[in-house]
Amino acid sequence: MMNTFKKSIQLRIAIEVFLIVFVTLIAFSKYFPPYVDFYEKKLQVPLFSGFLTLGSFLLSVKTFIVIKLKEGIYESPLYKKRFDHAQSINRGEKLHLYDPLKKLSGYLIYSVFAALITSIVQIVVGSFSFQITVAFCLSLSAMTMTLVLFAWWEIKANLECWFDLLEKEEDDSNA
Repeated sequence: MMNTFKKSIQLRIAIEVFLIVFVTLIAFSKYFPPYVDFYEKKLQVPLFSGFLTLGSFLLSVKTFIVIKLKEGIYESPLYKKRFDHAQSINRGEKLHLYDPLKKLSGYLIYSVFAALITSIVQIVVGSFSFQITVAFCLSLSAMTMTLVLFAWWEIKANLECWFDLLEKEEDDSNA
């Protein structure tokens, strides 16, 4: 699962967001008003508590989300029928029934990890009053939010699949 996540375009995009924000803050720091003071007075504590809350929330609902989606989608006879059809069409690469669920679980795990690390970094690294440390903290925040957005996108895709299955089952029962 980790290799799949490492190879994903979404992780590369999150890292690129980190780099873009970091380089932008460092390169243009002489044109901005001093953002170190603004970060220390207005952003550091809210970012710490926000990412701590986000990480804790995602950690607590991760198992619930994965189990409910497994029961609602991946154990559905209609989904298994669609999967078998997709497997017969795609003969070159072996598909696995739970791959989308594994992908979502991976996104949630890495989002939790990133949110908790970002929270800790806000206090530990952010307490040093240097432009580079503040740029690092803000860049890590942007990267973590990118990972969380990708996790939410995967949840949305799974829910759409679930709703499609529910509508198909409803149509089949009414026919």
